[in-house]
Amino acid sequence: MNQIITRETLRKFSQMSNAEAYVEAFHRRLMRPLPESYTTGEYWGSTSRADFYPCLRESLTELSLKKGIKVLDVGAGSGEMIDHVLRDFTAVISAVEPNPLMLRSYLEALNRHPKLKVNETYQGTIQSLYEGQPEEAWLKNLQHQDMVLASHMIYGLTSSTSKIDINPHEDLMTFLSAMYEKLDVDGILFIVYTVGENTVFGESAAHYLGQVNGIFERNVRQIWKVRADLLEHAGARIRLEERFPNYNCRFSTRRVDSSVYGDTVDDIASYCILGELTQIDGNPFDINRMRHHFEFLEVHGKEFNLRKVIGGNRDGMLTVSSPQVICKIKKCSKP
Repeated sequence: MNQIITRETLRKFSQMSNAEAYVEAFHRRLMRPLPESYTTGEYWGSTSRADFYPCLRESLTELSLKKGIKVLDVGAGSGEMIDHVLRDFTAVISAVEPNPLMLRSYLEALNRHPKLKVNETYQGTIQSLYEGQPEEAWLKNLQHQDMVLASHMIYGLTSSTSKIDINPHEDLMTFLSAMYEKLDVDGILFIVYTVGENTVFGESAAHYLGQVNGIFERNVRQIWKVRADLLEHAGARIRLEERFPNYNCRFSTRRVDSSVYGDTVDDIASYCILGELTQIDGNPFDINRMRHHFEFLEVHGKEFNLRKVIGGNRDGMLTVSSPQVICKIKKCSKP
């Protein structure tokens, strides 16, 4: 590729906090709107939303026979799904989001759409709402939900940078059990996540973690394996039926080959700080992370088919695959 990361990119990111770097990479680059973004969910930098929105819409339509769907949105974000999908349904929304700025944007999006009503909001992580945790009463007192929506939020359930033994299997099952328990009969737990293993963004993250500490790379690869076993290959179904024997657990998963786009390698490198490496605190952003991802793309980009787009509205942009797993878990009554 023989490109050099621009001084402007280095200057910009070196002056940012982790939270600001996230906003720059995710909102200003990856999620730059197209003219049709509002209707399709496709953005200049990514097809990920457009690729899973039809399945989400189908699930909500299935639930909409009820009067007023109850939805718990976990890791709610800034409200893109409100504007693109949920707006078309009569629903009562509860939201969990740790970032106060994103939660504010989410509530603003809710207020734009008269069919949607706000029920409860919680600013914090989902882990702090589990049984035995300080804020468990918030989740315990919440009504049973028709849908629990968990879009691209499971990355924070287990820390890959822990120096003590991790247990991603227990962490993920604890999350799944807590959300499944909160579902009403025939309710749906809808999960979407980006695949890490053998993808340019996952492997760049793993390589970076390995340079920091070999334990961290082993951790993230263990996390990926657990996700694949429990979600993509539906291993959690049996465990949920054992934990909740009064219900049948219907599990459906599929992998979709989404794509990301960038005007330059700088853009693609900035996307590498998302997902497994997401940090949204006020600490200074480590610019060496950006340098590392750029160098990884320079050396390994072709192995992952990083290439230029020819033709269409993204002509000349760079693109690479970023597959997602869509997982739909339905809580059904037994005959």
